[in-house]
Amino acid sequence: MLTGYVVDFEVMSKVCRHCSVAKNKLGQSSAKFSIWYEGHKSECDINHLGSSTSMEMEAALTLWKRSTSLGFRYITVLSDGDCKTFNYLCEKKVYGPDIVIKKEECINHVSKRLGTALRSTVKRLSCSRMRVRPYVKAVTPKCHGGPPVNRDRLNALPGSKARQRILEMHSVM
Repeated sequence: MLTGYVVDFEVMSKVCRHCSVAKNKLGQSSAKFSIWYEGHKSECDINHLGSSTSMEMEAALTLWKRSTSLGFRYITVLSDGDCKTFNYLCEKKVYGPDIVIKKEECINHVSKRLGTALRSTVKRLSCSRMRVRPYVKAVTPKCHGGPPVNRDRLNALPGSKARQRILEMHSVM
């Protein structure tokens, strides 16, 4: 169901500006910093240690677990092309073994990957003196004499038509 409303969110951080300033001012291994940190610990912004990928996976798991207390279940993951979070949620079986999680690709990320792949293919073929069809050259950047064109045009074409169809199918209010 597309509502246009934010249902839930989770803020995670690997850095704290106050800690960084105190480390520089007092020295991270000093006794003064240790005393300062004991008083600061409860309001420290750092709530994740690890990679950004693991942060995304943990945030998703937190949201999915919390959804039942809000009265619903997520059944679809909107992905940016990386399967790690999707696989992690499937592995954790948040709602039990019977609930199957689906994965959908974000049209913006798909469009960007498509445009990048097309541009690099055209550039590779054009630069190797192979013939590239004129309609493909028309939306690619200039390469050794090719026509200069707006780079964003290629990314806009595949995604904009798909976005338009999605909005027509689900009239968002």
